Amino acid sequence: MKKILITVYYYDFARYFDVIAQQLKSRINCDISFVCYYPSSYYYLKKYSNWDTDALYEKAQGKSKTTVDKSFHYEYTLKCRSELSGLKKKISNEANCINEYWESKLTGYDLIISSGDSRPQTTIMLELAKEKNISVLYFEQGPFRTTILDESGVNSNITFRPDFSQETNLNMLEILNKKPLKNKFFSKITKQDKLNCYKDLLFSITPNLLMSYYPIYTQTGDSLFGRVKKKLLSKKSNNKSYKLPSNYSLLALQVPSDAQMILNSKLYKDIFDLVFDVIKSMPKNLDLVIREHPLYIGRYDSRIYELINQSKNVTIDNATDLNKQIDNAKSIIVNNSTTGMDALIRGKSVVVLGDAYYKWGEICFPVYSKYELKEQIKKASEEKINYKYVNLFLEQFYNNYLLPGHFQDESIESDAVVSKIIKHIES
Repeated sequence: MKKILITVYYYDFARYFDVIAQQLKSRINCDISFVCYYPSSYYYLKKYSNWDTDALYEKAQGKSKTTVDKSFHYEYTLKCRSELSGLKKKISNEANCINEYWESKLTGYDLIISSGDSRPQTTIMLELAKEKNISVLYFEQGPFRTTILDESGVNSNITFRPDFSQETNLNMLEILNKKPLKNKFFSKITKQDKLNCYKDLLFSITPNLLMSYYPIYTQTGDSLFGRVKKKLLSKKSNNKSYKLPSNYSLLALQVPSDAQMILNSKLYKDIFDLVFDVIKSMPKNLDLVIREHPLYIGRYDSRIYELINQSKNVTIDNATDLNKQIDNAKSIIVNNSTTGMDALIRGKSVVVLGDAYYKWGEICFPVYSKYELKEQIKKASEEKINYKYVNLFLEQFYNNYLLPGHFQDESIESDAVVSKIIKHIES
């Protein structure tokens, strides 16, 4: 009998992997258990399934029995929310509690299906899994409403490598732009389940006064009151309709606490520095349109808004349709967000600053040093992408690597994911 452990974050993760687990159980002889990082996933599985399920957020709140310090795993969390740095004793105790839990839990498992690869509760687990020689598959949502299940990690850590020496007769840009969505996102949720989802907010955007009462690893967003205050007081955001310039590049911003910004961005850890350098590197004949992330409008470092107001030919536009902004731009500048993929399938030149699975010189304008930024922005605005290579990349990525279905689909498509898990565990 194969023993499988699945880690999940929220309600939608639990809903998805409950279906995957049922399909696995029907096809192979296996024992499956879950570890939940937030309340909504735990309550969902306890209510709707019979799987062996633990709530890690409860285990993390105990008293550590060891003195081995695992707090270095919390570097990511502290970058998400600097106020937590004052809780050093709590962080150290929590890290050790989680380490003790995983040390005890990870016995006899053949496979871990890990949601993500970067947060402290996960990196502690992965460290022990490696010591215990337990195989790991990493789960992440993919572009185009798909799924990534990889042996090495997620985002820029995936194993996919395109072969640009191949040929293709497919026009993937046309196929992906016209591809109809087979499935819509699920929307039916009971009042009690919705209440449990709201509980997640207290764990992730905990008010400063309550930080010490909640697990540190869950607190990866602004404080609740801080978020409301920024939203109410900020007069910097721009949601008014805006006439696009005739000649511009589009800079798409990410949320500062995005793991991609913190862990997969060698050149820029700070979004202000990124915006400053991009503005400084713009050609004189090219305007810059900046689009804020929809979850962070008006909430970036105040210096960014001051810099934009002081700069000529630079503006914020959050109101214009993103596809329209992409289609009319000379080039798209991203750190490593999914907007880069959106731009590629629309046939646009993309300047990529951070690490990303689409950062290949054949299909974009990669920046590996700040000294290259000005030249790459200029080249991207003047040169067209190589459609042959973009087609090859998209065909291999979409048809040979990505798995169909999205974890938030109303009707969960599980066959390909389950087949890959079985193939992996039996190999």
